[in-house]
Amino acid sequence: MTAVLVHPSQGKGDGEINAELSLRNPVRWADRPDLLAALVADQRMYILRRHGEEEARFWGTYDTNITKLKRVSAGDTVVFTGGGGIWALGKIGYQFKNPKFAEALWKPEPDKGVYTQLYSVAEFRTVDLPYSLLTEALGHRARNTFQTLVSYEGERADAVVAALAAA
Repeated sequence: MTAVLVHPSQGKGDGEINAELSLRNPVRWADRPDLLAALVADQRMYILRRHGEEEARFWGTYDTNITKLKRVSAGDTVVFTGGGGIWALGKIGYQFKNPKFAEALWKPEPDKGVYTQLYSVAEFRTVDLPYSLLTEALGHRARNTFQTLVSYEGERADAVVAALAAA
């Protein structure tokens, strides 16, 4: 079954900073050996196998969103929103939980902590698409700006994938 994750990622403050650290710019292992060392053996093996020995992109969320993340799997589309629209697209890579890795990559938010539920991002590309592409595909009200993490499955996910392909 098709699934899509819509993930805010260019919000004010930490979101924008974190997106610069691990989405817009991939994590280069040569520059960040501490991150590679923070991965447990299985995580390191899966990430290096999927993304190669040089670099990978990452994004994450708080533990409260684990149910939404469980609805997507490797190869499903992820839509990154923020800054007034859809700014990037990718595919879910490897999903994992690793607070040590997350704390080394991103500065913890004082009130919320750090994004401990992580995933690598494959086939990342920047785009400049309006929110209306999503709202129309999903039948949402036009003013929806997708400010919270949400996942869609089945027909709704198929509609989003089709709208993105036609854009």
